[in-house]
Amino acid sequence: MYSKETTFVRRTDTLNSRIGDEMILMDSVQGEFLTLNAVASRAFELLESRMDFEKLCDLLIDEFEVDPDLCRKEMSEYLEDLVSRKLILVV
Repeated sequence: MYSKETTFVRRTDTLNSRIGDEMILMDSVQGEFLTLNAVASRAFELLESRMDFEKLCDLLIDEFEVDPDLCRKEMSEYLEDLVSRKLILVV
């Protein structure tokens, strides 16, 4: 799991499109499309500007009324996936 202070930002050249509550991302490294649910889409939107892990989770917990421990666990896994695909950066 990432530390509270780990800061992320999405790449400015990531191709994405919003469809309702969901977002589709183009993973140019893998040549794949990713479909994000409402929570993942919102997290990706929030990462338009630099944001640390704790603040991102706090915003999502408030907005989606999700269990804090579950949010932190799932966001850590989600962010790790996006970092490995080079769709977001650790800064």
